[in-house]
Amino acid sequence: MKTALRAVAALAAAVAATVMLQAIAPWAQDEVDVFLLVMVFYAVSGGRMQAVIMGALAGLTQDVFASQFLGFHAFTKTAVAYLVGGLGARLMLGQALPQFLALALATILDGVLMAVLASMSGLPPRFQPGSMFKMALVNGFVGLLVYGVVGRGLPWSRRRR
Repeated sequence: MKTALRAVAALAAAVAATVMLQAIAPWAQDEVDVFLLVMVFYAVSGGRMQAVIMGALAGLTQDVFASQFLGFHAFTKTAVAYLVGGLGARLMLGQALPQFLALALATILDGVLMAVLASMSGLPPRFQPGSMFKMALVNGFVGLLVYGVVGRGLPWSRRRR
């Protein structure tokens, strides 16, 4: 029950952060994917199953708020959560550099999957390598700042052994 409440609180915080980011700095909404940060945080600090569930929930929430097609973000976030959760189970992602690389890789993979889904649906893909790598760097740095703040203050953010 506590885990479900934490997941709902994390998603509510992601929605609030996205709304605040759009109000304060609308130019930054294409630079930071807050829902991806939440999903990768669960993939790094929890198990693969928690990551997949959070990826699906974060993707559906993002679809409801920011997409014209329900399911695009849910599919990509779930697939990325599965892969990052698998990496988290095999590698030690508790340090800053591996977390940064996981965030950057997740951002690029999410963008590539979105482009593939768009092209399969007959829509023009919005994949631009330069902006995708910029977004990967920004997500990596913002994620490290957020993980540093959240990870220090919350005992549940550490991986259970």
